[in-house]
Amino acid sequence: MRYVSTQHFSFLNQKQLQGSNVPAPSSTLEGLMAKEILTAIARPAAIVSAALIIMHPEQYYEGVKNHVHLQGRALSGELPIWDILQLWASVFTSLSVIVNQETPIHREVVSRARWFDILTSTGSYYDVDLVLPSLQMKLKYEAGVMVGMSRKVVRHRVPRAWGAQICWVWNMQEEVHKYTNTPRGGWSSLGLSLK
Repeated sequence: MRYVSTQHFSFLNQKQLQGSNVPAPSSTLEGLMAKEILTAIARPAAIVSAALIIMHPEQYYEGVKNHVHLQGRALSGELPIWDILQLWASVFTSLSVIVNQETPIHREVVSRARWFDILTSTGSYYDVDLVLPSLQMKLKYEAGVMVGMSRKVVRHRVPRAWGAQICWVWNMQEEVHKYTNTPRGGWSSLGLSLK
């Protein structure tokens, strides 16, 4: 029997609190293990943030501005998340950890089309591709691979892996940026003109 698990960590999960749209921590980060979880993911969080500044600098700075706005609202008492914000080391607002799970062809809905999500893969497994049917591509999805893409635009799937596969999926939630009124910019660009 294969062990299959998906765990979602979000320092701000958009949910109703007393009839309002005030963002709140995911239930995973409201428990007793929150500090340990946040400390354990700090290094990977910093690495994906560093990758994003290269892949999509504008999105990176939007994430930084969003974090600053959230800290201001937490300091004012509007958001009860100060402790979480102090330990959250990523410009992304959400992390899903998927273990030994095949994913069907899909797109994501919580992010923005112009933003990159970053997928990182780890474990001891072999013979797996990240399948991108809308681009007619397959990428070797070996342990240690990091892929940045708009999962809202690009349909994708990961077939079953033989071995122990863990995928970390980092993304920004547009609703959180709306809440902080943080500007949301354009597409990633290499600065090339297609004239």
